[in-house]
Amino acid sequence: MYCGSRGDCNGTDIVLSTSSDGLAWTQPRRIRGIGFDRFVPAIGADPTTPGKLGLLFFFRPTQNCSANNDTCRIGVAYARSNDGGATWRAPQRLDARPMAYSWLAQTTGGAFFGDYAGGVFSDGAFVPIFALAQPPTRGVKHEAMFSSRLP
Repeated sequence: MYCGSRGDCNGTDIVLSTSSDGLAWTQPRRIRGIGFDRFVPAIGADPTTPGKLGLLFFFRPTQNCSANNDTCRIGVAYARSNDGGATWRAPQRLDARPMAYSWLAQTTGGAFFGDYAGGVFSDGAFVPIFALAQPPTRGVKHEAMFSSRLP
């Protein structure tokens, strides 16, 4: 995560820097995203197609929220590059609706959305793995792991 492209560091972007030798690196390049704040990135590279990348990330749709109200939400999305990260397709959301903080487990540090995320390629398709919460029923919170096969 990186806030260098936002002078005040109010919100974060995800950037990519590449190297062919591990010594010299390109300047960080911002990855196209959605929402105000993007975090917990999971990137995968297709071992059979050079330059094909998939990126899973979580995001906050809006800047104005507080941990104590239901206007604060977290969504999940995916973006893809076919040229090693030089350009990215428009991200697509993977959630039907962003998770409200009140749906999440509460810890001493506040709401915890389960930042368990990953992304791999299998048979040419990106397979993201991510946690999503649903509204509580009768006081019971519901959060599960999801996956999808994205061409």
